[in-house]
Amino acid sequence: MPPKRPSKANEEAPSRRNDEPKRNQEEERKVKIPPELIAKLVRNFLEDDGTKVSGAATKTVGEYMHLFLTEAVYRAVSNRRDGDPWAKTTNSGLMLEVEDLEKIAPQLLLDF
Repeated sequence: MPPKRPSKANEEAPSRRNDEPKRNQEEERKVKIPPELIAKLVRNFLEDDGTKVSGAATKTVGEYMHLFLTEAVYRAVSNRRDGDPWAKTTNSGLMLEVEDLEKIAPQLLLDF
């Protein structure tokens, strides 16, 4: 007997994000910002030294910072590719300069 073909209910649905560029393995790993660093950054900007920062607040600020930094890199890469067809590339991809991040900073800050 031939093997049964899986029913349509069991088949995987196609990705809804076909138009988005595929992310490489490094992007999928999601580098985490150390919670100690986040807590120290938050405490540095607090006026009252007695103010405590909860673990949940640190986690939330960390997620926000991760999103902000990821968006900054995506925008800088997109801007660099659109503006310079001969952009400097390496074996691992496009190489950004500080100026690339400086160009996208004003709009990024307004969006966040």
